[in-house]
Amino acid sequence: WVSLYRLGSRRCRRCLITFPDAAFAARHAKRQHPRDFAAAALRGALFVCFVCARPFGSSPALLRHQRGHALAPPTSGAKTRALPVIATPTSGPKPGQLPVIATPTSGAKTRATPIPAATPPLACTECGRAFAREGALHRHYIRHARGEL
Repeated sequence: WVSLYRLGSRRCRRCLITFPDAAFAARHAKRQHPRDFAAAALRGALFVCFVCARPFGSSPALLRHQRGHALAPPTSGAKTRALPVIATPTSGPKPGQLPVIATPTSGAKTRATPIPAATPPLACTECGRAFAREGALHRHYIRHARGEL
């Protein structure tokens, strides 16, 4: 795979336009060729699973892998750690809606009783901070890894 865009260059390799400085070229690439720009910006980046320390070349690959941890029971030799439940569009209530459980009452009747959500679906296993988006949680884990938190 050959990168069509090189960070720090003043020329767009796809359009063959030369810019006054690298910032103009970067802005052009980000707007006109977002996939090439992202690939060049993330070239060499390493995404590491916080559960098993397995490295991945992209964030989507890491997220797919982490969903597997949430589904699989822990193995006997692995570290046990609370895993975040990764929300999917079909898992659970819609935004702003409380989960509902049915409780038996007198006779065969049932009524729906709303229960408050205990924790948001995406929480940091290190400090417990909750996040609404996977990307925000991932950036938070990077800050833990850098020792910023």
